[in-house]
Amino acid sequence: MTNQQQPERPTCATCPYWEGLRRGSRGHCRKACPAARLESFGGDSVLVAAHPLTWPHEWCGEHPEFPAWLAAERSPQGSASRKAAASVDRRTKWAARVIAGESVTDIARSEGIRPPYVRDSIMRVFRRRNEKLYKSLIGQDYGTTRTPSMRSLVRHAEQFGFAERAATIPPEA
Repeated sequence: MTNQQQPERPTCATCPYWEGLRRGSRGHCRKACPAARLESFGGDSVLVAAHPLTWPHEWCGEHPEFPAWLAAERSPQGSASRKAAASVDRRTKWAARVIAGESVTDIARSEGIRPPYVRDSIMRVFRRRNEKLYKSLIGQDYGTTRTPSMRSLVRHAEQFGFAERAATIPPEA
């Protein structure tokens, strides 16, 4: 494992105390004591003692690997640098999706965020890759604007260092 790769947070799915009921389903945490809860049986409510139900992606501090993960998370190379790198990688993936022909609106919908944020993030990816080319494309498609059009950026994707280019965008006339 390199300095930039940190272990993922230990979850219930990887805990030796967790017993999954079915694959991808909830399971019982055997580390915690059974607790009383109401169960309905044929219209009647019955008080039963059972271990807590959790989902595989949930986590707590009781996982045997949690202390090591927490130490790595709090290290100088920990959380902040990983979050920044993940954010840049995510934005680059959005740019690649636009180049492949997916709309900014569809990307935003799939990520659960607003389209203007996705568009601005993609613009930043292109600008950081080649600021001179980015500035030269400003106003080419729609007259005087402060940013190049998404269509223009996609058309010049190879010059920005992206390997693929959208087949749906016709070459410049």
